[in-house]
Amino acid sequence: IIPNWADLNNISPMNKSSCFLVQKHKLDNCFIVQYSGNHGRTHDLLSLAKAAEELKCFKEIVFLFIGGGSGKKALIEYVKKNNLQNIIFEDYVAKSDLNQALNSSDLFIISFKKGMSGISVPSRMYNLMATARPILASVEKDSEVAQVVIEEAIGHIVEPYSPQELADKILTFKLDVEMTNSMGERARQCSVRKYSYEVIKEKYRLLFSDD
Repeated sequence: IIPNWADLNNISPMNKSSCFLVQKHKLDNCFIVQYSGNHGRTHDLLSLAKAAEELKCFKEIVFLFIGGGSGKKALIEYVKKNNLQNIIFEDYVAKSDLNQALNSSDLFIISFKKGMSGISVPSRMYNLMATARPILASVEKDSEVAQVVIEEAIGHIVEPYSPQELADKILTFKLDVEMTNSMGERARQCSVRKYSYEVIKEKYRLLFSDD
């Protein structure tokens, strides 16, 4: 299996406070949990909103959703119905703004519904890793996302449809700064060592080589 790759030429770690979305929403002193990418039918977005609801008493924890898709409307409706003030929505950003958008975070969440193991793998995972942030993945344990996160020790895994456990893990990341930073650093190192374009290109060259 040859995986996708990180765009290391355009994605690199930045200071969160210098990013335009942090400045726009005045989030410099917040712990930002970011979901970035497609808000589609395969993604368990409702559990993320429920986790935010569990954490609403922690004013310094903010959820930033960047992207769009068929599941976004229902997510926005849930947020409005429950008057959740700790969730912010942004549309997809231009490619030139992607690095700053991804760096507007302390923690990334990847979330899939049950039954997606072996079917859907988010190519964006490798770019998330390149920002030197850890990943909290709400996925099945036999999924490729879970395997990467666990093998590289770059985050934590919870089962789909587990909002309370998501909330608990988010608090763990917020309170354990040393763990969060070390997992993020390992994510960056892994993206360079295993998932750069040069590394993946060589795998394809060897695959089709006559040698």
